[in-house]
Amino acid sequence: TPTAGDTVVGVIVDRRGDGYSVDLRGGTTGGGGGSGGNSGEASASLPALAFEGATRRSRPSLRAGDAVYCRIAAAQRHVEAELTCVDEAGRAGGLGPLGPGIVVEVSTAHARALLAATSAAATKKGATSSSSSSTSSSSSTSVSPIVAALAATGLAFEVAGGSNGRVWVGGRDPPAVAAAARALERSDGVVDAGEARQIAKGAVEAVRAAGGAS
Repeated sequence: TPTAGDTVVGVIVDRRGDGYSVDLRGGTTGGGGGSGGNSGEASASLPALAFEGATRRSRPSLRAGDAVYCRIAAAQRHVEAELTCVDEAGRAGGLGPLGPGIVVEVSTAHARALLAATSAAATKKGATSSSSSSTSSSSSTSVSPIVAALAATGLAFEVAGGSNGRVWVGGRDPPAVAAAARALERSDGVVDAGEARQIAKGAVEAVRAAGGAS
């Protein structure tokens, strides 16, 4: 259920009046859910001016299928949630349209752990995060080990995780992006660091097989 203040990864459905319809469909609430069995299918509205510096003459032009990183500005039961890509000060703060990449659906617990992990580990080696904050209160013991494992391999990719159970993975190296996205999906529910390292190792091998960066 959308909650005001949450950060989410949405996908543009279509243009609607002076804004956009956004799909917030997410993953399951438990661990190991992967992309199957969505429990949080929902739509929301995103005003065309809800971006930093946007005016009627100068604003992002989004198309169906584009991924966008948003904050839920308002949410009530039985009413479509309203999204924004700025904070209370009118600044983006990492929110906004996301570039080309892959959107995967995982459990909400896994997505929140990724949010907590990316700024702490992924930026140290190769992997970077589009978000440096988490809407959850995850402790270090609840953070998924997969981001640290992928970061240690040197794979270059970017991650934006949403509390709706969606994770966007992007970057300049398509094979690395695809391998990282598969690894993030496969690691849903994985808490053992050794198992995470094996998944990360498989991601690197997939990149090498595709002729990408090592």
